[in-house]
Amino acid sequence: MLKEQQPAIKIIYNNLCSANRNNYRADHGFSAWIEFDSWNIMFDTGGDSSLLMYNLSAAGIEAAEPDIIVISHNHWDHVYGLPGILKATNNKPVVYLPLDSGSKINAQYPSMKYVEITEPREIIKNIWIISPMPAEYKHTSFNEQSLVLTTGEKLFVFVGCSHPGIDRITAKISDLFPGKQIENLIGGFHLNSKSESEVKNISDELKRLGVKNISPSHCTGQAAIELLRKEWGSNFIQLFLGDELKF
Repeated sequence: MLKEQQPAIKIIYNNLCSANRNNYRADHGFSAWIEFDSWNIMFDTGGDSSLLMYNLSAAGIEAAEPDIIVISHNHWDHVYGLPGILKATNNKPVVYLPLDSGSKINAQYPSMKYVEITEPREIIKNIWIISPMPAEYKHTSFNEQSLVLTTGEKLFVFVGCSHPGIDRITAKISDLFPGKQIENLIGGFHLNSKSESEVKNISDELKRLGVKNISPSHCTGQAAIELLRKEWGSNFIQLFLGDELKF
């Protein structure tokens, strides 16, 4: 019986960076490089093409290698890296966009091959996109989607900014995959405007939902990150710019 492949994860765009990652350039935004089941997946593209390409090179990743690009939501710090990677790949990868954003993003990049996700969908075996989830930010409404990798009874979840609420996103994924455990929850949790008690309540809810490990960064907020680090202890796995996780 073949052993289930585990993902290898490297953060290639982030505003949070460890002191020993000075070969990377930090900038506001998020992008994760994921190798899973022979597929190379780019989740979000950060906010600047030149910085994305620089960090890919620093990470030892060939810019022409992504098979799939998943965009969590149509905000500049998650999509403005698209021109660089599309040019480097000659528009090869399919770009998976959330509901109601396809025509807007495609208008900027008309050569892009894209699929707009309208409901939770397994795009490739064991690779799911969970969409749509409505959100609002600065009086603007939009949809945000998450990436879920399934391996055995474990789930690896990638979020962009969690505008719909990291607890709501997690609850939806738990409902969609009953009996499976979220091994790691990775990305921006958007807790920078939350009080300490609100962050603790959300943390408790994630634990109640059976999340094993968390890796918050990007828009989570520094105070919230330090509180979560304390609350989760060894189950807080740091994934800032240049950090990687292999199983």
